[in-house]
Amino acid sequence: MTRFNKAKKAFSLIELSIVILIIGILVAGVTQSSRLVNEMRLATVRNINQNSPIHNINNLIIWLDATNESSFIESEREDGQKLSEWNEINMKKTQRLKLIQTDVNKRPIYTSNAINKLPAVKFDDVALSPGVRVFVYPSAVSGDFIPSNQSTVFMVLMINQISQVWNFFWGVGTTRFSTHSIWTDNKIYFDFGTCCGATSRIAVAVNPNDYIKTPRIMTYIKTPTTLTVRSNLTVIGSASGATGTIPNGIVADFLLGSSLAGEIGEFVYFNRALKAEEIQDIEAYLSKKWAIK
Repeated sequence: MTRFNKAKKAFSLIELSIVILIIGILVAGVTQSSRLVNEMRLATVRNINQNSPIHNINNLIIWLDATNESSFIESEREDGQKLSEWNEINMKKTQRLKLIQTDVNKRPIYTSNAINKLPAVKFDDVALSPGVRVFVYPSAVSGDFIPSNQSTVFMVLMINQISQVWNFFWGVGTTRFSTHSIWTDNKIYFDFGTCCGATSRIAVAVNPNDYIKTPRIMTYIKTPTTLTVRSNLTVIGSASGATGTIPNGIVADFLLGSSLAGEIGEFVYFNRALKAEEIQDIEAYLSKKWAIK
């Protein structure tokens, strides 16, 4: 009886080892399969990116894309890692721009499955003023990086709560180039010029339930005389008489994600008002890539 029990015990340990080995193999297989699916998904959107109309439209200032391999330092391009820089992907430039964050405690976070299963840059969990996590383009000069009287900005954005939320902000005193989505009064603001009169601001009232934790393609257009806000390929507000301008030569830091409780997947900025067909082409590209309708 004693020998039988010992044999049975030994046999059980062998079985247990085999089971553990099989489980390990299965877990490794599932993990590898998941990584393969993610890589295939990224390969698909990167191919879409290669054929983007953005490549052929003039006056592009900066193009940031969280799905691109060259956007971040390789060691930081891992889920949950803090990001020290976000590099633009404008292929026409020999010297590309980048946004940075030298303070480790203020670095945004790479999130591998953020907006419809695609990577994005996460800023704050709770919107604060000023934001804890933020990217900076230091000493941005108006008339150079900052536009003088017109611009078009596209953002793939998901906000997680309403607060004093700046998607991006540049300004000195009352001179501003900035957007807010969504402020505590349930309005989306777009400021361009001397804040905050009718010539330099549009405020669009929205239902916050349509925006909170819902991916959006936001487009902000400033012509010499109008301000327009589009959300998911549709105009949600437009104001004429918006003749606000920004004097050349003003220097201030450009902040991306300042006070934003949420994620940004893509940021595209031109220093002119694009034509209607150009806007529609870019929005169609973003819609297809990010699966946002």
